[in-house]
Amino acid sequence: MNVRSATQLALADADVRVDGGASDRIGTALLGAADLDGDGRDDLLMGAPTHTGADSYEGAVFLLSGGATGTIATDALHTLSGGLAQAQAGSTLALVDLDGDDVLDLAVGAPSATVDDTRAYSGLVALLYGPFHTATALSNADARLLGPDAQGFAGTAVADVGDSDGDTYPNLGVGMPGAELSSSFASAVFLVPTR
Repeated sequence: MNVRSATQLALADADVRVDGGASDRIGTALLGAADLDGDGRDDLLMGAPTHTGADSYEGAVFLLSGGATGTIATDALHTLSGGLAQAQAGSTLALVDLDGDDVLDLAVGAPSATVDDTRAYSGLVALLYGPFHTATALSNADARLLGPDAQGFAGTAVADVGDSDGDTYPNLGVGMPGAELSSSFASAVFLVPTR
């Protein structure tokens, strides 16, 4: 299948198809990544925010190694499990060098996570410093950015926003559409410095 050879193409004819589990919503977030597994080929990260593993709707991130072909089931892929019930981890994904070691790190949005009893659905962003392995739960991430407000849904969007403050280091953008920081049902975007 070659997108340059025709104006209309059937997705069913694609070289690779990844089949998610029941109600996983795999593909809600897709991130073309660098070579994360060391095989010399660029990889693909795929968010599946309603994946149910040990916890219902904990979410997951699946890693598809470069060079894959055919139809692949997610249970054959490297998996970062959510580890937090109802968190919907994998709704959003971003790669950014957070710690200055010239290795890309992963930010995973979990906008439905409940941080504590007073902040239901506050959301969070799990940070995994690269090179990361795929045998961990995102609840055991290297760091977490916690949403400050109940129903804030922090992590609905995450992005490498570049050097937005002029300090020569990249920053991480975090969207929180339900924030109530200044007025009822206000929204907010946070720019988080990495150094």
